[in-house]
This record gives sequence, C-alpha cells and structure tokens, in this order.
Amino acid sequence: MASILESEIRQSFNHFKVWWEKFHSDSRHIQKRPFDFIAARYESGKMRAIECKMIRIPSFKFSVLPPHQEKGLYKFSSMKGAWAYVLVNFRRDPPGVCFAVDIHKYISLKKILKGKRSSIPIDLFYSHAIQLERINISGPPRYLKGWNLEAIL
Repeated sequence: MASILESEIRQSFNHFKVWWEKFHSDSRHIQKRPFDFIAARYESGKMRAIECKMIRIPSFKFSVLPPHQEKGLYKFSSMKGAWAYVLVNFRRDPPGVCFAVDIHKYISLKKILKGKRSSIPIDLFYSHAIQLERINISGPPRYLKGWNLEAIL
C-alpha cells in the first residue's frame, strides 16, 4: 500500500540529488527485503535505510512493520554513521502528513506501549518523530509532489 509514498520518496531523492536504491519484493526469492530504500548523500556519504508505510487511519499498528523489517532497520542502524527510519504517511486526507521515525525511537515507543496498546496514535508522532514538509518538486506540466527529506539525510 506504500506505492504512492514510495513514488513520492523516489522523486524526493532525485530532487535532493541523493543516490538511492530500491529493494524489490520478489516472490521467487526466499529472503524477505529488510526495508524499501537505501540512500546516501553524494557529498557526505551518510547512509540511510528507509521503510515506507502509508496508512489511512490515525494510528500506526505495530503489525504494519513486520519483525524482519524492524530487525533489518535495527541491524542497518548499528553500522557506523548509518541511520534507519520508518516513514509513516497518514493519508486520511491526501496527502496527509508524513513522519520519519528513527528505528530506535520506534522500538522504544513499542516497548513503552506494549500491553497498553497495539498501535502508536498519530499524536505521539508529533512529539516523537520528525514531521516531513510537503514540497513541490516540479511545475507544469506534471506538478510532481514530494517530501522534504533534508532533516533525515
């Protein structure tokens, strides 16, 4: 369901001149992909792993991020200079809002809420995540939209 968000993120990477690669899902391969994108800034070489999630309700269910993706993001973030984020796009009223949650913050919130809730309500994202600004990437004739990724790159 994240295909619209993934498309916007691809456009945003290109806009900010970021090297990126998409991990494709392929039923022929047994190993599941650990996240959607790996990206790096040309000038700094800083590496980022990004998993995109687009939802239409005002809370993020923990089941939306499978254990293999949580583990993959966490392992990636353990490398020197690497960061890993879950991008959560609440798309109730398009385009909604988009947040970048560091994987360590996500795991911490999950532990705090365990036994009390099965999801993170949107209001916690405002205080525990980075809200990404909606931006125009190009003008006519296509009017491409994206997200300002500067804060996480």
